[in-house]
Amino acid sequence: MQYEPLEKTKNDIRVLRFLDPLRPISAEDSIECTIENATTEGLRNQAHKQVSDTRFAWGDFEALSYTWGDVRDVKSIILNGVRKDVSKNLESALRALRDLQETRLGMHYWVDSLCINQEDEEERNEQVKRMRGIYRRARAVVVWLGQEESTDKIAVQTMWHLCRNPCIENTLELPKDLRLDGWPALFAFAQKPYWNRAWIIQEL
Repeated sequence: MQYEPLEKTKNDIRVLRFLDPLRPISAEDSIECTIENATTEGLRNQAHKQVSDTRFAWGDFEALSYTWGDVRDVKSIILNGVRKDVSKNLESALRALRDLQETRLGMHYWVDSLCINQEDEEERNEQVKRMRGIYRRARAVVVWLGQEESTDKIAVQTMWHLCRNPCIENTLELPKDLRLDGWPALFAFAQKPYWNRAWIIQEL
């Protein structure tokens, strides 16, 4: 796939846009998207209470934070009309993004492995230096922790109760339905591969 060069003087980035996100697709259908050049200059408004409130003339973008996953486990997507292999974990993340309401309203996304020309060493090095700024300029950062596991909902419920009641000192103070499963679920949640990435410090 050919990438259009980025203009450094305009703080250009590339953003991903899903094709026809309103059209239902099956698990066997390939994700279709395009990569477009966009400038992050000309910020019109820092406030963005609604998804429809875009900050740039071309629209707006959110940044994806994820793990690549097993490099041997790949699936294909269609990018700018060309079939491209990506990790199964990234493909799952893209499917989840495609289903978001903001995607249906025209949201673009910045995904490092797709929006940076990985075969252009100079561009790759330049964009890596700018990654912190790109994530900070994004309307939001979408975190993909991987496919949902059976204990994830319990873990989130436990975190919610701990945040609302920071003085909880033992399991008996948790709601009855969380006393047995809450802490093990929270431990399993903390063991997800995503949390082992040092890069998330600058992404979140």
